Amino acid sequence: MDNQERAPRHPVRSWSTKDAPTGAVVDYWRQARERAYVKVQTDPLAPNFYGSIRLQTFEDFSISYKIAGAETARRSRTQLATGTETDHYFYFLFQTRGSIAVEQGGRVATALPGSVVIYDSAEPFVLRAEKPYEQVVLEVRAAQLMESRALSNPSDYTAHQFQLTGPETAGSAFITSFGRTLSETPNVHLFGSSDSRV
Repeated sequence: MDNQERAPRHPVRSWSTKDAPTGAVVDYWRQARERAYVKVQTDPLAPNFYGSIRLQTFEDFSISYKIAGAETARRSRTQLATGTETDHYFYFLFQTRGSIAVEQGGRVATALPGSVVIYDSAEPFVLRAEKPYEQVVLEVRAAQLMESRALSNPSDYTAHQFQLTGPETAGSAFITSFGRTLSETPNVHLFGSSDSRV
């Protein structure tokens, strides 16, 4: 059996600013966000910024565990035009610590623990975190959402805060619990050093 056959079917990919070259934390984090999600302009708000993403991709969705310091991330029409991604995604933010404001389509919603906020990769958005935060991010292809009819018109749900109650609470708990396990899963580094720090 060769190495490819022994490799996990859905390896965990990892990025941490601890692996960034000296003086290149912002550029490293910008690249990490683009590789894990979509292209944005990110502006860390503190000189000692720290960020970590651990991502696992499956056939129909991706799930990631992210910790970051205060930052503002913007996806403008320019980023939409020059991004390397080849598909259209919706992102579901399950906040586990701290908060982050999501601005899209003239609306603003704050993701807090116990709620979920959705945003669309195909439209400009701004994500603002004034303090360090932790979240689990569920990425679903827009086509998959349409086919499943899980949301009749996903764009109507972006930048709204949804409080999770009843059966939704169990679903959220499963997603956040699964996402947090990524912090302890053996990883594959895409760039930087080969240690397993997060």
